[in-house]
Amino acid sequence: MAPGGDDEPGAADPTVEMDATTPLADGRPQGPSVLRGVVTAAVSGTPVEGASVEVADAEGQVVARAVTVADGRFSTAQLPPGSYRLTVTREGYLAGHHDHVHPGGRVQIELEQARITGTVTAQDDGPGEHVVAEVTAQDADGHIRARTWTDGSGRFALDGLTTGSYTVAAASDGFFTTREEVQLDAGLTPLALELVPAELQGQVLTESNGEPVLDAQAKLRTPDGRLVGQSVTDPAGRFLIPLADLAPPAAVPGTTHHLEVSANGFEPTTVDLSLSDEPAAEVTVALAAAKRSPWVWAGIGAALLALLAALFALFSTDETVVPDLVGVTIEEAADLLEAEELALGEVTFTDTDPDAEPGTVLSSDPEAGETVEVGDAVDLTAADDPAEDPTVEVPRVTGRQESDALRLLDALGFDVAISRIEAEEPAGIVVAQDPAPRTEVPVGDEVRIDISEGPGEAAPEPEPEPEPEPEPEPEPEPEPEPEPE
Repeated sequence: MAPGGDDEPGAADPTVEMDATTPLADGRPQGPSVLRGVVTAAVSGTPVEGASVEVADAEGQVVARAVTVADGRFSTAQLPPGSYRLTVTREGYLAGHHDHVHPGGRVQIELEQARITGTVTAQDDGPGEHVVAEVTAQDADGHIRARTWTDGSGRFALDGLTTGSYTVAAASDGFFTTREEVQLDAGLTPLALELVPAELQGQVLTESNGEPVLDAQAKLRTPDGRLVGQSVTDPAGRFLIPLADLAPPAAVPGTTHHLEVSANGFEPTTVDLSLSDEPAAEVTVALAAAKRSPWVWAGIGAALLALLAALFALFSTDETVVPDLVGVTIEEAADLLEAEELALGEVTFTDTDPDAEPGTVLSSDPEAGETVEVGDAVDLTAADDPAEDPTVEVPRVTGRQESDALRLLDALGFDVAISRIEAEEPAGIVVAQDPAPRTEVPVGDEVRIDISEGPGEAAPEPEPEPEPEPEPEPEPEPEPEPEPE
């Protein structure tokens, strides 16, 4: 094959050694000759088999190719004397480059291992805790080229790659996926990837003056109407809905979920959201006050309300309606029941529905929509994990009242250990928990919680000791006058 030319019928295989031309006095051939070399791994020095070798001339034209054999050696077709650049590639190694003046002896090329290393941490990790995450490397064409899991220290190593651009992604249940674009070359440093809890956070405010709305219900649904999460706003109007089963970002963003928000005295509203497996921006929802009846009905309405109030006070006790709890987690169900002034009753687990997400509510007793008295308990039936060794996710109980936290942990079958400490939070509030929220533990494990006793009384400042009164200095006695001579 002529330099830079194409193979012709009868042309020699470029990987086959050919006889050298007549050598000069110093032993080097005067005409075209075979270029030989060996490829080894940089650290171990072991031969690299199956590496592709390309030889380019001074103009950048590829003039020869070869593949290394078991002992790492290669040889090309005969090449005329001159300057050449060799490029060596092999899966699992960074591309190697070598400039060579031919003829000039056997070429020695070392290849560095191609790997991406780093650590994965979670935003809510406690001291010594490490999340278990799957880490992948995706090439520019969208193909997964390497996959691994973090070890007990959160570290990972992706091997079997080649020089190029990759998207490194870390994913774990209960967290958004973290992605980072990297260029794999000799200068790549270890990555540090942090996972953020997969939660939709937001705030509900009044449209008129921006005041927070307490006890507003926020329900997240798919476009086909399936309920995937719900929450109730706190005194600051804030809500938090755990997310799951989210797809990667679409090339053309579109509506993936609908957020329905309602509250007593306000017009309900729906917000269209485009959610993916990457962290979502916080949502702010403004509620307009409910429309009033026309003035002509004002008198009749007032009289009717007064009559109904009198009848209600005479014949009934305080009542409320059981909310829809099907499909939410037990932790979310406890929040919704608390918003309706109802208590969480007994929780029974069953594996009768294999398609249900473990830990989600299948039914309630009384059922949704039934009228019950304030303070009544609502029993739940939840989906169980059919695995031989079932696990359960630790709910977040920090910030809850002691009674609510104990009722929720007891319903999930945890053994609760309580410590009472002085803290800035009001007495009776859970200020710390171990294990951390969203940790998967065996059913029946112990959960330790710290409950505030309120801020301790400030030690009284010591009263200053009274300074002793200074003693009066004695008046000096007058010196006697000298006697006259």
